[in-house]
Amino acid sequence: MKYLVIGAGGTGGSIGAYMTEAGKDVTLIARGAHLKKMQEEGLKMETTKRGNYTVHPIRATDMEHYDEQPDVIFVCVKGYSLEDLRHGRQDAGEAAGASGDGRLYLYCGRD
Repeated sequence: MKYLVIGAGGTGGSIGAYMTEAGKDVTLIARGAHLKKMQEEGLKMETTKRGNYTVHPIRATDMEHYDEQPDVIFVCVKGYSLEDLRHGRQDAGEAAGASGDGRLYLYCGRD
């Protein structure tokens, strides 16, 4: 199963990091300096249970370069960024619907 996490902040970054550690096929969508830093250095986690550590490597890209067909999409962006998603890659959900068993599982959480 392929997972896509749109938004790599506190919520999406944690989901993506934990799923990567569990060996899941997951890609995080980010942009700008945060994306570049994750690609080069991994994703830094600050936790109360395990302390501070880095998940590296972690698969991260921007929406324009994501070309897979996810089965599950986690939308983890701030409310004011939802409009940006509409104008980004509108076919992400359509592509997902064509993969696997044809069902798309979507989780929306506001960061």
